[in-house]
Amino acid sequence: MDHSHFQQFERPRKRGRPLTYEEKWMVQHVFETLTKKKNAEPILQRHDPYSLTSKYTGVARSVVAAITKAVRQTGNVPVSTPLGNRHQPTTIPLAAEGQIRELVFEKHRQGTICHAKHVHALLKEACGLEVHERTIQRHLKRMGFCWLRTKNRPRSLREKAEVRQQRHDYLYELRRNRQRPPDERYQVIYVDESFLHHHHGGQYSWFSENDFVERMSGKGRRWCFIHAMQKTGLLAGTFLAFEAKHGKGDYHAQFDGAMFQHWFTAQLLRNVPPRSLIILDRCPFHTVGREAVVPSQMKKGDLRQWLTERGVAWEEQWLRARRLEEMDREREETYGRDIGGSTRA
Repeated sequence: MDHSHFQQFERPRKRGRPLTYEEKWMVQHVFETLTKKKNAEPILQRHDPYSLTSKYTGVARSVVAAITKAVRQTGNVPVSTPLGNRHQPTTIPLAAEGQIRELVFEKHRQGTICHAKHVHALLKEACGLEVHERTIQRHLKRMGFCWLRTKNRPRSLREKAEVRQQRHDYLYELRRNRQRPPDERYQVIYVDESFLHHHHGGQYSWFSENDFVERMSGKGRRWCFIHAMQKTGLLAGTFLAFEAKHGKGDYHAQFDGAMFQHWFTAQLLRNVPPRSLIILDRCPFHTVGREAVVPSQMKKGDLRQWLTERGVAWEEQWLRARRLEEMDREREETYGRDIGGSTRA
């Protein structure tokens, strides 16, 4: 069989790119066609179907052999592996990732940047590992970190320790509830609020050549709503919607502590199932106290008097920051007792 009349073309695919599912079946089809012609027509010994398939498709002969072997054994082409050596075990152990995250967060809390050399020193001191900085950079990306430019204000890097502790407490409480036996597990209820404009609608649509859609000008009235949701869907009887009257501010400015307390006791608590775990975010009107006080604007003597009137023990050598901390803790516990009393009621 003379193949000199076939014109040589440039490779249609880049070298090193894995074959798709359809391309592998195309290679198999070419191989089967050449095999049938070999059995029907005399072909030179050096022109075997594997080499001819590789020549016509631009695929390596070893790849052709692997595809045909898989089809003979399993009846299907081999599955493509993801790009890169994803299955190679990393040099950095998984047990060290927690220490790496703590190091990064601590650097940011102090207002300083974190380099790969800092992680290198940690691994060398804590684990006795000598890891190249480039390997550390790749591992940090796998962990979800990004190498970005810092902002002008150093405090943009900081995260308060109490905020991190609250997030940890939240996650651990959820996990503890999920680890309970099914008959002792609390049903999780999520509470959130949002808003919607009266003329809200989709931004895109399918059009023919002369079609057009006219939308209402302006956003229209703004409606605020609050609802509760469980695993099976929205909780019946807990929906509250009203029109926002304030022209400025986002939808948070339309809610206040009195409205939330009324909705919580009048609608939510009356419709939640027994053994429910209600989850709230840190929105200001979720944790508003009965007293309209601003701790940051109170003087040292006022802080002492406030703590004394509520039976909170304090010491004379405490600084203002410690008194503010005790005041915030007492206000949160008081709010928790109010909610707990409403729940038990």
